[in-house]
Amino acid sequence: MPTLIRNRFMLRTIVVAASLTTALEVPGQDQAEKAPAREAMAGDKPLGKRWKREAAEYRLTLKTTPETVLSLQTESALDWTNPIRISGGVALVWVADGQPQAFACFFRYQWDGRVQEAHEFHSLATVPLVASLDARPLWHPVGPGIKPVPIPGAPRPAATAAERLRQMRELTREFRASVDLEKGATALRRLSQPLYRYESRSDGAIFAFVLATDPEVLLLIDERPAEGGPAWHYAFARMSNHSLAAKHRDRVVWEVPVDANDTDPAKPYCVRWDVGPRTASDR
Repeated sequence: MPTLIRNRFMLRTIVVAASLTTALEVPGQDQAEKAPAREAMAGDKPLGKRWKREAAEYRLTLKTTPETVLSLQTESALDWTNPIRISGGVALVWVADGQPQAFACFFRYQWDGRVQEAHEFHSLATVPLVASLDARPLWHPVGPGIKPVPIPGAPRPAATAAERLRQMRELTREFRASVDLEKGATALRRLSQPLYRYESRSDGAIFAFVLATDPEVLLLIDERPAEGGPAWHYAFARMSNHSLAAKHRDRVVWEVPVDANDTDPAKPYCVRWDVGPRTASDR
């Protein structure tokens, strides 16, 4: 998840010396305010349900002719926590014909003595899209969100769904990802199970590299047309405003710097900070 020049989730020395609960004990902060932060870190179910309701209020469309309205998956792709950055949330996916077109994390975090919330988005579409809330466009990446690339040396996609899933999981083992390059780079942990699997026009899945269980980097693997028939492709998407990099075997194949402008609605990656609950009763 993000952190950046806004210093939202800097790796603080306080975390090294204290437990998560202690780190949340901010002088002057009352129990009513601290409790929601701890619940979010523990995967609080009512809070997760509210975030899903809020996500459903967004209207996402692909800029096709005619436009394609995306559907929000009712189940979260991942309920995650990150004690290092004192945050926790849910990961959500919007699809068209079963294929993922947008990914988001709705999460709660502590900053400057306050519990705050954010909505973090990344386009997984190969065409522009628009996300609106109350009929007001809030996120409108002007270009593709991902750039699929053939996986060198990958086998042909297998004939059965079960075997193709096995192939995809094997292929993820060839990739590694890291965060905070300017600080010496911290290796991220690869989740072996996909966050989302789709079998519509083609087969594919979203995998993640995480910090704790917080997705920092998404890895999409799917079969796409190529010379000689369908072939496995990969694409990366950031879910953090830290610097990130990924390798295939021993070669760097993807690298992005710190995002100092993560609120730009025209970019594939965009964060809406300090959104808070829509109503006071939802706090």
